[in-house]
Formats: sequence, structure tokens, C-alpha cells
Amino acid sequence: MFEKFGEFDSYEEINRAAEAQKAEGDTEAILALAKENGLRPDDAQAYIDGEEDELTTLTLAAWGKLDLETEKIGYKEVLKDWIEELKAAAMDNEDLAYQIRRKGTTVEQVVADWASWGYEHAAIVPKSTVQLCSNKIRNLVGNHDFSIGIPTRKKRLEIAKTYYSKFPGKPHEDQVETETGGEA
Repeated sequence: MFEKFGEFDSYEEINRAAEAQKAEGDTEAILALAKENGLRPDDAQAYIDGEEDELTTLTLAAWGKLDLETEKIGYKEVLKDWIEELKAAAMDNEDLAYQIRRKGTTVEQVVADWASWGYEHAAIVPKSTVQLCSNKIRNLVGNHDFSIGIPTRKKRLEIAKTYYSKFPGKPHEDQVETETGGEA
């Protein structure tokens, strides 16, 4: 997923890499950098053309990473919707957006945590309700009850925040200075 430029730890790192490519006049590298980080080509072009001062923002960098992971893994339907909810939460929560962008985080673990919670907190669908389900479900389950577990939106956000909280949010100023070559 991050084959050419590697995985960046923050949107600031992406912007520094873009700045270096722009200084070299390498517009193709900027476009490749944007693509590799899930950023829109028209945003990259706006940066190249000088319409934008930076290639990305915190929110767009977080969204880009989530979009890339979603596409790579192939999440569809409800799981994709849940990831869209996570993107909306990142727009309103700067710390969460930083944590999503951090190197080593993965939405795949969040989805696994959601699935685990659902399995562990499943509710029984009674036989009488099973008989009202689609033919596919009735043929699969027969004349038995079965369990289903889906975390609520509030619980999904709580689970995601718990996972991402293991990764510090915004880098401390001393980390930023060290990364840019200044003194810590």
C-alpha cells in the first residue's frame, strides 16, 4: 500500500515530502505521493499549481488512509458504511484523525474489534423470527434460533477510539522539531 514513499506518521510528514518534491520540480512524484496516500489527484494538482499551500490537511490524510485500507481489503456494504462513520468522527475529532494517520494503525484491526464485540454480545434470534427471514437464512439455519451481534454506532466509535488511543495523537512539538532537523 505504501510501496514507493513508505507509510507516513502524520499529515505534516506527507506535506514535507511533497514540499521536497515540489522544490525539485517533480510534479509526477507529487501526484504519486498523493495517490499512495489516498489523496485526490485534483487536490495534488491544486498544490502543484500553487492554489494550495500544502498537499493535504489532517482530515484528508486520515480519510485517505482509511479509503486506501478499505479498498485494499475490499470492505463492502455495512462495513464500508461503518468506516464512513469513522471518517465523519475523524472530521470532528482532531486527536482521532491524528491517531488514524499514525504509522502502524489499521482500520482492519478496528473492524476485527467491531466483529469481536458483535460476536461476544450477540443476541438470539428466536425460531419464530427465523421463520420470517429470507429463504436463504431459513435454509441455512433450519428450524433453529441463531445469534447475531452488531455494535451500535456509539459502541463502534467507542471501540475505534479505544484501539486508536493506543497510538499517541498529535506529535509533541519536540518530536516535530527533531523530525525537521531542529533541536529537541
